Amino acid sequence: ALAIEKNRLFDETRRRDAILGALAYASELLLKPGDLQDQLPDLLARLGRAADVSRVYIFENHTAPDGARLVSRRYEWTAPGIEPQIDNPRLQNIDHVAQGNARWTQTFIARQPIFGLVRDFPPLERALLEPQGIQSIILVPIFSGDLWWGYLGFDECIQERIWLGAEIEALKSAASALGAAFARQRSEAAERKQRELTE
Repeated sequence: ALAIEKNRLFDETRRRDAILGALAYASELLLKPGDLQDQLPDLLARLGRAADVSRVYIFENHTAPDGARLVSRRYEWTAPGIEPQIDNPRLQNIDHVAQGNARWTQTFIARQPIFGLVRDFPPLERALLEPQGIQSIILVPIFSGDLWWGYLGFDECIQERIWLGAEIEALKSAASALGAAFARQRSEAAERKQRELTE
């Protein structure tokens, strides 16, 4: 039992350190001038390899013409041999509330992550996740300032995985760095628009 606990703590520390190392690089990358969209593929790849997962992605919130809150997958990295889902139409224009999955929206607005083994999730959620081959998942909300911008997701498709506390905190830090970068991008866009109007 002592050896098992020692191995668990070692794995937790190793994964946390790898994620924090990728996050340090990401923070530096996100502070550089330029289009954030050009930097995200490299960032997601580094996070995916550091977390040792099958797939990493970003969902962005947007509003439907009728005012409903929708989310769509915008960016994705997949490990070798893992089927990409970026072009999956079921992952575009999702209305979680209308689909009976309000739990995700409520949890994210409360700034909390959703994680666990997919087999333990409610049936409606499993119906969305299982066709993608996901066995374990963690979803972390991204806040841009006080605005809930979307969420960062990590899938494990090879085997079931228990997400450790240190990993979860490191992944939350990654989502915070992304939120700060999106806020900066939004501020820069507003400044450019103001300059154009002034000119």
